[in-house]
Amino acid sequence: MNLLYALSFIFWSFLGILNYTDEHKNFYRKQIEELLKKYDADQLLGTKSFTLEVNNNGFLRYKRILASNKTEYYSVKIEKVQKLNYYGNEKSGWLSVVCEPSSVIFQSYKDPSGDVDSMANEINFPLKGISEDELNSLHKSFDVLRENTKNNP
Repeated sequence: MNLLYALSFIFWSFLGILNYTDEHKNFYRKQIEELLKKYDADQLLGTKSFTLEVNNNGFLRYKRILASNKTEYYSVKIEKVQKLNYYGNEKSGWLSVVCEPSSVIFQSYKDPSGDVDSMANEINFPLKGISEDELNSLHKSFDVLRENTKNNP
């Protein structure tokens, strides 16, 4: 009977860890999405609209439609992100998500100079009004998700 209790305890503990891990991932995914959307400066650059998603499969997807109706689409697996660089100050700047070579899918549609389907090394997000603390939170969220995705695909 004690063995049954021990096995039951181990089973429920394991389920709790899995649930915590999923909740943990969801928290950091949402934090990345919310911070990048909150401080987005795409409209200042003439972007009509954009979508940003960090999905359950560990992909960062970013799509923007420019004033010319050109559509740009970027997709990368979070585990391929190597580092984040921020160029600018608290007023405005660019967040560069640097990834492993040729790990970012880049596609453009309705481009007057021709559609593109290629691989890239980074994704750049224009940001405005983001504090150093929020940049650090963003960096931590990417780090946690990247490590968690590598260790628990």
